[in-house]
Amino acid sequence: MVDGQGNMLLDPASVVLGFDWSEHHRVSEFQNEHPSWRCIAPMKEEPIWDKCRMQSEAVKVGLPISDAYTQGFPHNNCGKRCVRAGISHWVHLLEVDEPAFAEWESEEIVTDGVLRARGIESFSMLKDRRGGVTRPLYLYQLRERVNAGEKFDRYDWGGCGCGGATK
Repeated sequence: MVDGQGNMLLDPASVVLGFDWSEHHRVSEFQNEHPSWRCIAPMKEEPIWDKCRMQSEAVKVGLPISDAYTQGFPHNNCGKRCVRAGISHWVHLLEVDEPAFAEWESEEIVTDGVLRARGIESFSMLKDRRGGVTRPLYLYQLRERVNAGEKFDRYDWGGCGCGGATK
């Protein structure tokens, strides 16, 4: 509500999205969720630039490159954290930004406890699919497995379509 006048998310608006040529589906999904909004996604229009060129052009005009990119993440969405990220993403976050991993590790435990108290089975952002059986995989369990020396698929970056690491 905006000053009791209505829901501002339903009012006509214009929004510029940072989706590139590989994320046309995300632009369409956003437009479907906000049909009264004018959606502009200049990075998906001609001329098509890849992420390397985008970063190069940003540096030329004096824009800083985010920590996410310099730390090897494929995007700067969600502050290097994402509920749809895969195991590779979380292992990488643990390796390059342990405090950020720990913050979400703690939040996941709290969220799981709250949901269980309400009768909802379990909440984990990851799935353990070893042995053909799918089970929740909590971030604290992932940390334990990483610390024990287990290796993980380098290319399981997640379900949001963000792709793999840049390093």
